[in-house]
Amino acid sequence: MFRSFVALGFTIGLLAMPGAAVTVDNAFNIYTGTGTGSCASRLSTLTNLWKDTNTLVAGLATAYKTAVGTEATEDRVVAQKLFTAWMGVQFDNSGDAPAPIGEWSGTYMAAFKENFDVLEQFVASGEYPSWKTPPKLFCDNFGDWFDWTDQALDASGKPVELNGVALTIEDMFEQVREQDGYDAHRPYWVSDLGVYVFPRPTSTGDLCGQSSGSKTLQGVSIPGYWQGYYQATVNGETETIEYDDLADIVLLCPDSFDSKVPWQYETLADLSKLSIGEKVPLYDVMPRSSTLFHELWHLMTFWMGKIYDEPITGRLTDHKYLVQDCIVLAAGWYSNMHPIQNVENYVYLAITWWFWVEKRVAFYDGRPRAWNWDSEEEDY
Repeated sequence: MFRSFVALGFTIGLLAMPGAAVTVDNAFNIYTGTGTGSCASRLSTLTNLWKDTNTLVAGLATAYKTAVGTEATEDRVVAQKLFTAWMGVQFDNSGDAPAPIGEWSGTYMAAFKENFDVLEQFVASGEYPSWKTPPKLFCDNFGDWFDWTDQALDASGKPVELNGVALTIEDMFEQVREQDGYDAHRPYWVSDLGVYVFPRPTSTGDLCGQSSGSKTLQGVSIPGYWQGYYQATVNGETETIEYDDLADIVLLCPDSFDSKVPWQYETLADLSKLSIGEKVPLYDVMPRSSTLFHELWHLMTFWMGKIYDEPITGRLTDHKYLVQDCIVLAAGWYSNMHPIQNVENYVYLAITWWFWVEKRVAFYDGRPRAWNWDSEEEDY
């Protein structure tokens, strides 16, 4: 009994004219059918969320160039301080050009650039390293949970048998099950597409349901898989079951569109005016569009290499979410976690740079500060 890979390699996604960003319906295969998970009523909102994604990506490109630029300006001070606050990068400006200093700064900056380049390419062209493109996008629960030991279904929804013997999901998708970290994942059957996906449950019920901590899921990214087959010999007869490859998936849950909790603003354009010194925490002025931006960092880095003895590169994860936790992470308080691994640190960096450019406030510590604010002078 064995299984094998039919296709091993990366595909290239949609192409766009040089310098022209793709639209959201070109970047994603958006599900607009009549089944569960449809985005048919969300298309205009998705366009707005995608516009914010483009804004944040363009802003991050500017922030990076400004931080490493040779011109000593207020903007460079802010860019460098924000990279320090969220990415843990320290700068030495004594030479002809800024240089990262400290044990991890150079590694962090290089990893940031590597990860960001992939996202920037996707927003501009629809291309990113994956088994199949474009990725799929759903806007609500879109399937049903199964156990690995349940009998597998084929693309038409019929139970799969090999020479009269029931084939389990675990047997059929053995290579998926063997991937690192998949012990915590479960099969999720999508009847409208006739495929399984394998997310990690975040709630006791629906994929978009409440977690054990009573928090409702905003969104999740789910890696796809490559085309393959399962072959077995039963009672002297050999039979093969094949299945197609599946693109990566982004799910935006209803709360990321409709709920005013935790964020009351939908897009960057909706954010209220801020003043330096206001006691307004960053978390309270995050737009709901940041959920899509967050999930894209996961999506873009799913298939980047993992190096176990150098945990700075490769797939990004969710170590921390809250503002102060991310600041502490960037400050180096955790020996086994790095800010460059944590998606929300990238999100906060992009959002806080936007606040500086558009509102002229600097969220170095999660509060709106002046560009030259010094934490050592703050009376907490």
